[in-house]
Amino acid sequence: MILNETSGVISSPLYPRHYPDNQTCSWQITASQGNHVVLEITTTDVHSCGASGECTCDYLQVQNGFSVDPGASGRICGINLPKISYYSIHESLKVMFVSDSSSSKRNDGFQATYKQLNYTPPICPTEAIPLSNNGKLSSPKYPMSNYTASQNCTWIITVPVGKHVKLAFTDFALGSCALDCSSESCTYVEVYNGASAKLSFAGEIL
Repeated sequence: MILNETSGVISSPLYPRHYPDNQTCSWQITASQGNHVVLEITTTDVHSCGASGECTCDYLQVQNGFSVDPGASGRICGINLPKISYYSIHESLKVMFVSDSSSSKRNDGFQATYKQLNYTPPICPTEAIPLSNNGKLSSPKYPMSNYTASQNCTWIITVPVGKHVKLAFTDFALGSCALDCSSESCTYVEVYNGASAKLSFAGEIL
């Protein structure tokens, strides 16, 4: 099923009643050009079997998306899981729900909401990501919710020879920090001019 509405709800067959056996359902959620998809799995009651975390019987799976929430990797199954949010890397997300032939289960399935937003995907790169000309940078999950702890994001901005880079902070709200931003529990932004010269920023408003 292809979905291109600005917002909506998807769920397993017959939800909130027990879902049938031998089901394979898929949803392709596509945003308009320039937008991205945010999916929040709000309710999970999916039969779990196999080794811990493998979800070999029934499962929910999200493709072409990214999440920093615990339990979001791979297949999803289980009961009363915390809410999980996914963010599309490009303009669409694919969601799959699969149930096997086990007739002994009595699970209600899942429900999720989705919406379109214009945002920079909240992916925190672990390697340097080159950018050029112009663009936007943001902390993970901005502006939907608070950024995740223990992140280390790096961007390298490159321009043609003879050009210079202008970096402007349009919104800035980090926790308090030591003057030299040296604490391991500190949240801060460092801006390098070349390989060594740097400025460090922390706090609420610049």
